[in-house]
Amino acid sequence: MKNKRLLGLSAAFALTLAIGVTSCKKDKDDNGSSAGMSATIGTNAFKPKLVGASLENKYVEVFGGQTLPGDSVYVTVDFADTVALNTKLPVKGLQVATFTTDKIYSGYSTGSHGSITVTTFDKTNKRVAGKFEGVLYSAFTSGDSITVKDGQFNTTYISF
Repeated sequence: MKNKRLLGLSAAFALTLAIGVTSCKKDKDDNGSSAGMSATIGTNAFKPKLVGASLENKYVEVFGGQTLPGDSVYVTVDFADTVALNTKLPVKGLQVATFTTDKIYSGYSTGSHGSITVTTFDKTNKRVAGKFEGVLYSAFTSGDSITVKDGQFNTTYISF
């Protein structure tokens, strides 16, 4: 359980760091005209202006952040670089972090369920796309959960 919490905190820290690093990119790297991420989180539409992805240590992490009513919300979707396309993966790689209310909802938390499906993983052009959904439980507060519906991502990634 402690490892799961550390993973959640590590993911939130990595997301914050990645957002800071990618926000400093030059304008010529527009991440493609069809880049994006969206979902319904609880009852709120999530459509971040900043979406990015990275490949490091054989794992891809797709991330996006947006201010929703009353909170700043960041979503990460992680999967191995050996993923089989169009196969539903366990929701363990999905996390939602809120920074104003200081919560982390993790696919690793007991009771969390749902799926991640990678539809595109183009290693030549460094592009990933897929879908995600699920009910994620809090990494810290028993019984606290959030529903993520109709999630999708489509973006390029950078390799480290």
